[in-house]
Amino acid sequence: MTTDYLSPYFTAVLCESPKGSITPVVRIMRELRLVIEAEVPSVEWLTLHREKDGCTYVTQFYRERVPPAWANALCGYVDENHHYYTVVELDGLFLLHFSSAEQKNKCVSWLLRKQISLTPLRPERFNLVFLKDRKIRALWLYGVHNRSTVKPDSKTIFGESLEDAIDSIGDQTYAYSAARSNLAIGAAKKTVGISPEKSSIWIGPLDDWRAFKNLSYDLLATVKNSLGEDNAPIHTLCSPVSDSSVLEGLYDFDVSSLSEVENSGGSRGAAAVIADIENNFEFYVSSSLPSAPEAIRLSVYERVPSLSYIGDLEVLPQFEGRRIGFGGISRISIQPRKVGVIKRFEKMFSYPDYIRAWYESGHVIAGGRAFHIKYRDAEFDSYRWDGFSGINVSKEKPLDALGKLDLSLIGTSDSIFCWFKNNWSNFCIGQLGDPSPTREWMVCDDGSGEVSDFIHVAESSSSITVSLVHIKAAKHLGDTRISVGAHDIVLNQAIKNIRNVDRLTLTQMIGATVSSGGARMVWEDGVRRSLADFHSYLGGVSLGRKNRVVVIQPHTKRTVYEGASSLQKKQLDTLLANTKAAVAAVNAEFFMVGFDA
Repeated sequence: MTTDYLSPYFTAVLCESPKGSITPVVRIMRELRLVIEAEVPSVEWLTLHREKDGCTYVTQFYRERVPPAWANALCGYVDENHHYYTVVELDGLFLLHFSSAEQKNKCVSWLLRKQISLTPLRPERFNLVFLKDRKIRALWLYGVHNRSTVKPDSKTIFGESLEDAIDSIGDQTYAYSAARSNLAIGAAKKTVGISPEKSSIWIGPLDDWRAFKNLSYDLLATVKNSLGEDNAPIHTLCSPVSDSSVLEGLYDFDVSSLSEVENSGGSRGAAAVIADIENNFEFYVSSSLPSAPEAIRLSVYERVPSLSYIGDLEVLPQFEGRRIGFGGISRISIQPRKVGVIKRFEKMFSYPDYIRAWYESGHVIAGGRAFHIKYRDAEFDSYRWDGFSGINVSKEKPLDALGKLDLSLIGTSDSIFCWFKNNWSNFCIGQLGDPSPTREWMVCDDGSGEVSDFIHVAESSSSITVSLVHIKAAKHLGDTRISVGAHDIVLNQAIKNIRNVDRLTLTQMIGATVSSGGARMVWEDGVRRSLADFHSYLGGVSLGRKNRVVVIQPHTKRTVYEGASSLQKKQLDTLLANTKAAVAAVNAEFFMVGFDA
């Protein structure tokens, strides 16, 4: 077998010799041979072909015998496949080409584990060579935001020149895993696909071996002549980082909810730890300075039997390859007999995929990775404020004497639900500019299949205003920092349910609850009514209609928000502006209610 018979599909891994050393091609051929022998049950080595023509080209042919993919261990059948791999070298730059996509992927894994004497070409170098100032034709994007039903985890977009097609606000929480761009390689223009995190490139089928050699030489020469790096060639998108020293100034920290862990297929161990955190602990970023700029220092509280301070915990983000983990745990001022309790809390750092942290430096830790997000100016002008006089803003719903939820107590306690029942009408008149209603309905829809926590309908002489109101208590009375995490879940819930502002949809949703026998707390002009009465009203009213979505989250204090650093405010405003845009798309207005303190 010789290279004369080859019509390669051009796909390759780009590498370089470790800094300060020269790696012989023969060593790489031997190490790749070990990769294949370790991964394939039976290998027969065939012809070895060497040539020097601008670059050094060494090609190894082999025959592999493997069970069919559809067979179990008892099957006696064997598939016989013929493959080859080629190492191309030019002045310390290497191109590793495999006819087997499976073996190429195995090679990438071995490279990342440093079991081959080469260094993968850094993603920043890929960015400079293949994306900076190029016409980008395709992008494979993955989100670094919290998983949500209203925003895709990942998406792929195609176009003539995508730099201008990316949403500068909505897409800035996405990074790219692969891209395709137009590039002049040698004398020819090519459409090149790249996956920087895997140090991989693909172009497509070639006519013969001569075409492969020419393209390989031109490609390595292009890389060689492109000096420098670029961490963010597509400025709208966020970019991964792999150095913890760039993280500085933690100001918010959160963990995924139990439902997020379960919905993402998390392990039982992860679910058990997150459930323990969710049910038994409260925490917020400590007011004490950490020992290092990137360190995460938390003040931890135990909820049972009553909220009590346990101590401070400090951990250091540590990169393991391109993923991030946590180590260097320090316990500070741990209260007597609470070491066992704080150890339970520490377990969550064994599951970095479910940890989220926000830094003043513009970096975010999410999904076991660290990213730099270049937040755009997205000023949010729809905040409204209230002093919540007599209200415990960390208490969302009314509780009975035993501490159990009792919605029949709405209006009689110090919860935010009670504040809404007693104050919302006047708030709408004073803060939102509504006229005094001639008729008013208020429905607490909290429960299974809810539209929102409250539905409020205010009728005037010529129209009605329908508000879907979502409520989230403050994370902790002592935590005064701006918190993106405190808003994320409730804003996603609001976006998820905006379709219910539609007149017909809302009427049908309420009708379905009535038909299923669902009970709700309902008031008309302050007098108790049934949900069936409200459903009849919705079906019969014919006045003009204005729709509104409101989120009440008193965690954010006005003095803190208005005095926050520009970056902190940008991060929260971006989240709020995204929500406002989504609500506006269904012809509704959006307001955020915070704590005037």
